[in-house]
Parts: sequence; structure tokens; C-alpha cells
Amino acid sequence: MKLNAQKQRMSELSATSISEVPDGHSVYRSIGRMFLLTTRESEVARHNQEALDYKQKVEGFTKQKEYLQRGLEEAERNLREMIQARRA
Repeated sequence: MKLNAQKQRMSELSATSISEVPDGHSVYRSIGRMFLLTTRESEVARHNQEALDYKQKVEGFTKQKEYLQRGLEEAERNLREMIQARRA
């Protein structure tokens, strides 16, 4: 979850810095060992989409964590009730 939040922040910062590049300059995207010439707008859009994807992943992980914590609390409560019923 922390890694996805960091990647989200990096994508946001990259989109911000790419948007500051003047219109006439070339923008290259690194793909493996190759550099691909792209437009500034497409790179900003790609980084914004990546940031959105990472944000959605973080939100999904947070919801899953909360769900699992509720399940754990319920299981612990059930175990305590079983132990108390056994003692009585």
C-alpha cells in the first residue's frame, strides 16, 4: 500500500514537471532500453492516469484491510464467547 502511494506521488510529480516543458521541446518515454518520442500532452495524460490507477489501488487495499480487520475482531469476539461459555 505504501509503495503504491509512493508511485502515485511520483506519477503526479512527473506529470507536473512534464507539463512545465515548453511546447516546442521533444518528450521521450522510456520503454525498456528504448526511448519513444511522444507528445507532451500524451505523457501528461499517461502520468495522470497512472496516478489515478495507483490511487484506486490504495483505496481498494484500504477497504480490504478494514474488511479483514472487522473479520478478525469478529473471530476474536466469537472465541472469547466460546471460552466464556465453556467456563460457565
